[in-house]
Amino acid sequence: MSQTKYLYMTQCIDSLRILVEEKIRLLKTNKYLANADWIFIEKNFQIENPHTKNMIRENNDYQGVLTNQKQYDDLFEETRIRIINIRKVRMII
Repeated sequence: MSQTKYLYMTQCIDSLRILVEEKIRLLKTNKYLANADWIFIEKNFQIENPHTKNMIRENNDYQGVLTNQKQYDDLFEETRIRIINIRKVRMII
């Protein structure tokens, strides 16, 4: 997996993690779900990056992924646009 794809995957997973945490936080306030086992739900909805272990084994230094600033800037901009689009869709729903 290329460094750009790895960064993209990491940022997408972080975005998904934030969305899941926000949805769980909102569902906790629902009066019909107040008695749910939230510890169990939070434990089973943890999202992990499946590529992290592979990248660490391949590189032995996963800090080296951010070597090319131009790639990082491009990836950051693309991710920012995708997050904005996700928020627009959420506001419509």
